Amino acid sequence: MATEVFFIQRTQASAIRSTTRGRIIDYITESCTLFVTWGEDQMDTNMEDTLAPGENTPQSSTSGLSETAPDLPDFNHGSDTNEPDLETLLTNLMSKVCSEDIPSGNMINVCRDNVMDGAKRAFARRSFNPEAKISVVFMDDSMQAEGAVDEGGPSREFFRLLMMAIKESTLFTGPENNKNLSLDSHALHRGLYKTYGVMISVALLHGGVMPAFFSERLFKNLFSITSSSSPPTLDEITDLDLQTKLRKIFEAGDITAARAAIEECAESLSLLGSLRYIGTMEEREQLVQAATTFFVEGRTKEALEHFFWRTKNWKLRAEDLMSLFKAELSCPGSNRWRLEKKVEGYWRDFLVDVEDGVFEIELQQILIFASGADRIPALGFTPQPTIGFIHEIGRNYPEANTCLVKLKLPIHETYENFTKYMFEGIIQSPTFGMA
Repeated sequence: MATEVFFIQRTQASAIRSTTRGRIIDYITESCTLFVTWGEDQMDTNMEDTLAPGENTPQSSTSGLSETAPDLPDFNHGSDTNEPDLETLLTNLMSKVCSEDIPSGNMINVCRDNVMDGAKRAFARRSFNPEAKISVVFMDDSMQAEGAVDEGGPSREFFRLLMMAIKESTLFTGPENNKNLSLDSHALHRGLYKTYGVMISVALLHGGVMPAFFSERLFKNLFSITSSSSPPTLDEITDLDLQTKLRKIFEAGDITAARAAIEECAESLSLLGSLRYIGTMEEREQLVQAATTFFVEGRTKEALEHFFWRTKNWKLRAEDLMSLFKAELSCPGSNRWRLEKKVEGYWRDFLVDVEDGVFEIELQQILIFASGADRIPALGFTPQPTIGFIHEIGRNYPEANTCLVKLKLPIHETYENFTKYMFEGIIQSPTFGMA
């Protein structure tokens, strides 16, 4: 008999009382929230509350919480993701900027009437370092330096003018302060999307100048925020001729009128990969939405990935891959599930060890093995990357389906064997034939 009176209330389950015989751990078989209540008087001991060792774990009550359970506190206010807010993130990045001597590659000479010309030359230098201090000198019409020492004022003015030039460039389209990326194939070939992305990043950190002209959709696409994003609408199509033709299809009163409108727009729909025969009005709506989505987002996907280019000092982290891949597990509590959870732990430890340099392999090689890509796309992978498990005896090496972005982990009893075959399989993947 317990010397203190208590009972443990598991969410939607019968209580485990201080008078219950056996070990508490015998009645807890999975992760759960427990509520412990202490009392001064002994509780009544009923046969239904007394469990002998070896009996089954109390099952969930069909009526929810026990009538004797106390009012439970609400723990569902949200979770702490431990992610820094924007101000903290920018402060941390700014702290990495070296304020010592200015390298010659970071000296920017520009004229006010065409700041982009000098900016392109400066940012294209191999020696340009975004983490070092910069110095801006404005030149007059006769190409004589103004002579002002850059203590911050010239830099801020430069970045303000540069941001205006970026905003008015052919790389963006849309209303004044609600712009999306446009597709400029010549600029894409020259690498200007990447250059402009670096310019905006440096302007934000060095000059505190924000790109206040991004549309909400562009912002969400840049940071892969898809949970609250609605599909693109016809109003977001900046090509007014195409918008008019698609609207005519969408507003057609019957299937005959819709097909006629599609015929008028056949050339444009073909270029968008959306030209097809429709049999119902619902298919008409699907066609218009597919064409709209591709025009607004699909055709600029490569440009977006260049624009979101990370600096050369960016490094893939173990936690990036941990959060990227979702494990597909067997039925909870089964023998397979236990093996898979153990190997999932091996996988997470393996990533950390790779990041720490324990193995002669890089995290980027693991990503290439699993997806064929050397970096995580700006819009993420489609479909969602997953982890499967290989239970068949004799299949000791990892396998991957790069089309589905699915990584299959081999089942091994020990961490040493798991890492041995993971390392060998990924290193040999060009000739191994499993990727």
